[in-house]
Amino acid sequence: MSKVYPLIAILFILLAAGCVEEEPPELEVARFATYHDFIISEEGLPALQESYGFEFDVVYDLVFGLTHEALYHGDVDAAMGYATDGKIQELDLVRLTDDKSFFSVYNPAPVIRRETLQEHPQIEEIMAAISAQLDTDTMINLNYLADIKEYPHSEIARDWLKQEGFLSGEGQPALDTEPVIIGAKPFTEQQTLAQITILALEHAGIPVEDRTDLGDTPQNRNALLTGEIHLYWEYTGTAWWEIFEKEDPLPDHELYQRIAKKDAENDLVWLEPAPLKDSYAILMQEERARELEITTISDLALWVNQLQE
Repeated sequence: MSKVYPLIAILFILLAAGCVEEEPPELEVARFATYHDFIISEEGLPALQESYGFEFDVVYDLVFGLTHEALYHGDVDAAMGYATDGKIQELDLVRLTDDKSFFSVYNPAPVIRRETLQEHPQIEEIMAAISAQLDTDTMINLNYLADIKEYPHSEIARDWLKQEGFLSGEGQPALDTEPVIIGAKPFTEQQTLAQITILALEHAGIPVEDRTDLGDTPQNRNALLTGEIHLYWEYTGTAWWEIFEKEDPLPDHELYQRIAKKDAENDLVWLEPAPLKDSYAILMQEERARELEITTISDLALWVNQLQE
């Protein structure tokens, strides 16, 4: 059984030194940093370890953010994170491939009211081209610029759109129509995606209104259904697990198709999803992972098991 160190026992050390300090063990042990909910959930750490057939020797129960610091300072061997976290780039970390597809994948896609798309059919083509360029590494970089470098979301969005050629030329004259109202959830990735959408539609001559201050999933979802907003980016996993309250896992493509079909009944259209995979991830120091030749969670499991022989 893993030895779990609660946050309260080590927080003062982390705040003082930015790492976890303890007496060096006589033998090398496998150390992991994660969040409390993942430790106690039956579908969290216990299920991950059972699925991959291994068990960490020591688990640190930390708040989000401190997990990265513990990993960066070499006080743990692996840590829980998010696949598109900007700290991956800042701290030279690497995501391990989830080769058994344990973690649910959340692909973002623009969701739009059908009547809005009928009024502005060009939005489908505009957003499909943008979605195609948003892979996981791109989102890590955009999140890094926002969270770590603290650049404004609008500036990040404009620079990326220019770099990808979406803002070439003078842009189209503004149409004499009611604005397309764009919503977003209150976290970095969503705010950047919303600004990308706003700037791209404005460049195409489509009037827009920024309503990226509504709140989280329930607020944006309800606003979309009632027409308070016309478009926002939603995640396939969020829609399946939270909005439609389904429990059965599905392959990425089938998940998207099922969600799109269900929302068609609500006169909502799911546009082309981005290829980026926004999910939980197991992280390691890039140099450490290279040294141990670990690229997948299965590789990590093998290394842990070899330590314990």
